[in-house]
Amino acid sequence: MPRMTSLLLLCAALGAGCAAEPPPVALYPNAAAQPRSAAEVAVVEGPILRIDGQGVNERGTRFALLPGCHVVDIDQANSGNSLSSGMAVTGQTQPATYALRMKPGGHYTIRRDAVTGELQTVRIVLSAREELPGGATSDLDPIKSGEEIAACKAWEATLGH
Repeated sequence: MPRMTSLLLLCAALGAGCAAEPPPVALYPNAAAQPRSAAEVAVVEGPILRIDGQGVNERGTRFALLPGCHVVDIDQANSGNSLSSGMAVTGQTQPATYALRMKPGGHYTIRRDAVTGELQTVRIVLSAREELPGGATSDLDPIKSGEEIAACKAWEATLGH
């Protein structure tokens, strides 16, 4: 049997694990007419409600943006984190906003994870991580004040777009 056919059969047997990830939704000017390469944009993914004030939660969970400062609001609705015990957690989570200093080729992942504790308690933990093309990673925190957005916008002004 040819090698490609064997790989396709293996993927079919294992399920969606071999499925290609859909491309991110491009949220930059002239995206359809002038698509950018992965090295020219940054990708953010997660339970996102708005990016730079634009509602995106109906458009998917992965977005390509031009490098710079982007304000990302997290969706408060928790659609259901499944736990290994067969239990699911639903409801509202605390609002969170990130002021991301997005770099070319960077990947920014925001996650909500259900963590089980003592006495059958579950808490939702929000985390965010920046991964740069060279392999460097950094954990990111939600903003605590509007001053952090202003600092991010000031950083963006130094990029010389």
